[in-house]
This record gives sequence, structure tokens and C-alpha cells, in this order.
Amino acid sequence: MNRDSFYPAIACFPLLLMLAGCAPMHETRQALSQQTPAAQVDTALPTALKNGWPDSQWWLEYHDNQLTSLINNALQNAPDMQVAEQRI
Repeated sequence: MNRDSFYPAIACFPLLLMLAGCAPMHETRQALSQQTPAAQVDTALPTALKNGWPDSQWWLEYHDNQLTSLINNALQNAPDMQVAEQRI
């Protein structure tokens, strides 16, 4: 194979790769069973309520000073429901 016939072969190689990318493929993903959000809540909520979750100060269980200060700051600076209602 001489040099002049080698270049067209190299030029065809990327075209073959692009053509292979356009080839039809069979369905590769399996259909996932869809569960409605209401069904998820119905199964998860009773367990959560039995365990006493959520606690009104759940973040204290992490014993993280930074998280506690961030939440306290947010609670102090957040508008309450009366202020939010007046804005509407």
C-alpha cells in the first residue's frame, strides 16, 4: 500500500465512526416501575411518625455549631407568617 492510497483510508475512518454512532440501537434501558408520589408518602409517613420524626429542633442532634448558628440566624431573620401575609 503506497502513501497516496493510505490517506483516503484514514479519511474514511472518522466517517465510519460517525456512521456507527447513528446506527439504531435496541432499547438499552429497562423500564423502571413508576411509583406515584402519593404512594411513596403513604408508605414512608407512618414509619416517620412512629419514630417521632421530625423533631422541632432536629438539627441539634448533629451537634454541629455551624449548622446550629446558621439555622438560628435564619429563624431570627426570616419573616413570620403575618409579615408574609401582609406582603401579598
